[in-house]
Amino acid sequence: MRAFVRAGVPAVTAGLLLAAAVPPWGWWPTAFVGIALFDRVLAGRTVGSRFGHGMLFAAAWLLPATVWMLALSAVGWVLAA
Repeated sequence: MRAFVRAGVPAVTAGLLLAAAVPPWGWWPTAFVGIALFDRVLAGRTVGSRFGHGMLFAAAWLLPATVWMLALSAVGWVLAA
C-alpha cells in the first residue's frame, strides 16, 4: 500500500499542476511542468500501472478544474451537461 501511495503522489501532483493552469486560476506555466512530470511518471511502467496513474492524474486535474461550474445557474448546468 505504501508503495502505491508513494508512486501515486507524483501523478496527483502533475494533475494538480495542470489544474492550476486552467481557469479560474490560469497559472499557465504550471501546465508545462505538470505534463513533463506526468510523462516522467509513466516512463518505463507497465500498461496496468500507466492506467492507474492516468486515472489519478485525471481525477486530480478534472475535479479541481471544474470547481468554477458551481457558480453556474440551473440553465448553465443543463448547457454544460
